[in-house]
Amino acid sequence: YGTVSWSSKNTPIAPEVYPRAVFDRLFDTSGLLRDKSVLDAVLAQSKDMRRALASADRQKLDEFMHSVRDLETRIERAAKEERLEGWRPTLTKPDMERPPAELPQDVREHMRMMLDLLLLAWRMDKTRVATLIFNRDVSHMKFGFLDGVMNDQLHGISHHKDDPEKLKSYRLINRFHVEQFAYLLGKMKAIDEGQGTTLLDNVMLQFGSNMFNGDSHDGRNLPMVLAGRGGGTIAAGRVIDLAPQPEERQRACNLYLALARRMGVPIDRFGDSVEALPQLGEVEPLAV
Repeated sequence: YGTVSWSSKNTPIAPEVYPRAVFDRLFDTSGLLRDKSVLDAVLAQSKDMRRALASADRQKLDEFMHSVRDLETRIERAAKEERLEGWRPTLTKPDMERPPAELPQDVREHMRMMLDLLLLAWRMDKTRVATLIFNRDVSHMKFGFLDGVMNDQLHGISHHKDDPEKLKSYRLINRFHVEQFAYLLGKMKAIDEGQGTTLLDNVMLQFGSNMFNGDSHDGRNLPMVLAGRGGGTIAAGRVIDLAPQPEERQRACNLYLALARRMGVPIDRFGDSVEALPQLGEVEPLAV
């Protein structure tokens, strides 16, 4: 429970919930990585070592240190080169303030802040793949701040037993989550990436849940939203109904395999997939 990222089949990667920690990890506000050479961290040790070495070994050490610095310089120069091929980041530095250290107490503000950080990371090309969970599987969060929602924990509301009041609250909470996704899509659609495209045109965003019915823990018939056009590799604005298909052709991993291939990942299988979802169409993968 509580994560969708794993380093192995038995090792979950804990999610980061503090906006400031995400900001600092993405943008290195300490400046240690951005403003200094990797050699600075070992400079004093290398000087001591150099004094103890023979002349030939000192020359080898100097050559090694020079080669490292030369590589750093070339990387820095390449990053600043104006004649870039393909996609370019739309930002070179964060356009939002560093978040406060505390966890936001306003649920809406917390979610929007995390979405803004995700968007910022994409715009600056700090990452090209990200996951975000609005709520843990067994969530004790309360949504009484929403009009018409009972002041009870989400997990308890999801086990509604067909109680009308809980069902109403459940629908309103789900609608709130969908609205946060729509907020992200709207922000991405407003970002011009040139040649008549927006950031939304050039991404693939999958939105959904791990359960169709929280009351019975039913994970079948999951509705999913796939937003974005994947750089022109996906025809948007349609509904793909997989219910008539055999079970093995309904698997979510078929979709994930199709998305991975569009990102240029050379794999033939992902999880329990049997094929890349053919309904998305056979296209050339995105250049990376």
